[in-house]
Parts: sequence; C-alpha cells; structure tokens
Amino acid sequence: MKSGVGFVSIVGAGPGSPDLLTVRAVDRLRRADLVLYDGLVPAAMVELPSQAERVSVARRVGHKSLTHGDVCDLLVS
Repeated sequence: MKSGVGFVSIVGAGPGSPDLLTVRAVDRLRRADLVLYDGLVPAAMVELPSQAERVSVARRVGHKSLTHGDVCDLLVS
C-alpha cells in the first residue's frame, strides 16, 4: 500500500467457524495490517491474520473497552 492510502474491509464471522468464511474474507484477513475484532469472534478466526496487529474492540460490563470514537479513530488512521 502507498503511504497515506488506506483500505478498510468489514468481514463478518458468519456462523463462527473459520472454514465457513468466504475466500475473499480469508484473503482480506491474511493481508491485513490491523484487525479489529469483537469478543464473540472465535479464537481460530482471530489467529488467521497472524502478521496483523489485532485489537479487541469487545465491550463487556466491568471491563475497560475502547469507545466508539476510539474504534473509528483506529479505522481512519
């Protein structure tokens, strides 16, 4: 990627099994630099983008979490 140019993909986890992801979803995850993921995503899916920085954006009562604004800032940056 060229400096200053970004690309965002939103990938759904579907029914929760990595082997049920689309080919495009797997490709996007494997090529990602940064992956923001929810706490409901299975660990096997979170591990697919092994080279990427992975950040949980899960919101759970009693746990510190990123704000909606923080998540948007990560996507923009």
